[in-house]
Amino acid sequence: MLASIGLLYLLSIPQHLTWANWSTDSAELITASVVDGVAHPSGYPLYLFLTKPLRYIPIASVPWRFGFFSVLCTLGASCLFFATVRSLTSDYENQWIRVPVAAFGAVFFALTPLVWSQAIIAEVYALHLLVVALVVWIIVNLQQAPTSELLIFALWLTVGVGMSNHVSTALLFPIIIVSLWTHFRVRRQNQLHIRAMAVGAVVMGAFYAMLLWRATQQPPINWGAMQSLRDLGWLISGELYQDRLFAVNRMQVLGRLRSVPALVTQANGIALGLLLALVGVSSLWRRHARSALITMIGLLFLAGGFALSYGVIDYQPHLLPALYAICLLMTIGLSQLATYLDARHVTAALGLCVVCVGLLGLHGWRSWQFVSLRNDIGATVYVEKVIAEAPQDAIIITSTDQALFPLWYAKYVAQQRPDISVIHNGLWPHDWYQTMLRADPANHELPTVTTATVDALSQATQRPVCQTRYEHWPTTPLACP
Repeated sequence: MLASIGLLYLLSIPQHLTWANWSTDSAELITASVVDGVAHPSGYPLYLFLTKPLRYIPIASVPWRFGFFSVLCTLGASCLFFATVRSLTSDYENQWIRVPVAAFGAVFFALTPLVWSQAIIAEVYALHLLVVALVVWIIVNLQQAPTSELLIFALWLTVGVGMSNHVSTALLFPIIIVSLWTHFRVRRQNQLHIRAMAVGAVVMGAFYAMLLWRATQQPPINWGAMQSLRDLGWLISGELYQDRLFAVNRMQVLGRLRSVPALVTQANGIALGLLLALVGVSSLWRRHARSALITMIGLLFLAGGFALSYGVIDYQPHLLPALYAICLLMTIGLSQLATYLDARHVTAALGLCVVCVGLLGLHGWRSWQFVSLRNDIGATVYVEKVIAEAPQDAIIITSTDQALFPLWYAKYVAQQRPDISVIHNGLWPHDWYQTMLRADPANHELPTVTTATVDALSQATQRPVCQTRYEHWPTTPLACP
């Protein structure tokens, strides 16, 4: 199972920079990792720490290596999916059903377009998915072993580590409290949870302290240019993006909901999937697996609601925890169906297995067409063209992350054109951004102007000033008056 999924992932990893699969931030994350920098809020210290060794691995391209890291994270989440289903079906009389159904669910989940899309690019969401999957597995097993100190400490350590990768991990807090409410009513277990929370908080603090230390070294990628704990709070809180929280109106939310089925499977399979999920809910309720049920429903509504109401274009990856929950419920429902058929006629159960194998093949083929980036070279060609056309010592102005981040990669990772300066005019008014810029020798003599426009900079400096527009690609990526 792992080998087949891993092979498909490896064959579809992009060899070059890409904008596809909602990967606008990929080039920035790679660059921040390579130069020991600080990524955009909330900083993602865990991701930067874990991917740091990738720069030293002398195989393939740098983007491919980072994509391979995401592959490992997603394979880990798929294994945890398999283990979680097996734990939730441990009381079945017909034990032979557990393994094939759990394997089917794990493979189906791994091959959904949304999961696959994030499994092959340099992004933080595959690692976030791994954290969510581990938390769900621990909660399920805590229901069976509520006094396990190891599981309790593993739970809060995972949450603390997860918070240092993506702050939306905080959505797990209310889910854990509600699903494990009976634990907190027992004094000894309550004390264990409090001590474990403290350990998780210390680990999280250590990772963010690493970011503060990095910022003091003045790397070329240094969001916030932090010098104090107050600056660190600004970074972690994502204050720069807080106006996007719940910034989607009701009609936009409905429009996003209508697009969700394409991220899972084909539209004609959604009704069956939802029916299986409802059967899964009923099964968990009847078998008193309440902690698991609360966890999945909590992920579905909290993570799903957050993603659908978050005012960004690339909201889709934020749906991964909700997708994980619905696929778990669907798999539990499928196991109930297989048990029902097996009790009446073993041939029917075997027929269901054959149908499931066929569906996996069709599902994987359709997803490949949607997400494979094996031959994607658009972002790399764009950067090469801009770099080739830019005059010596040029100041290049952009207003989009799609243009800015690949140029950062070219300058600081690929070591191309150290003479140019790349400026984002939307970030220019922030003092921290200008501080970050001047850490680069090419930017030491940048003029002080109110707005970073071609006219303003041209009047204040003798250097050539150009403008690049991602939306004009591939016709005129660079304009130099």
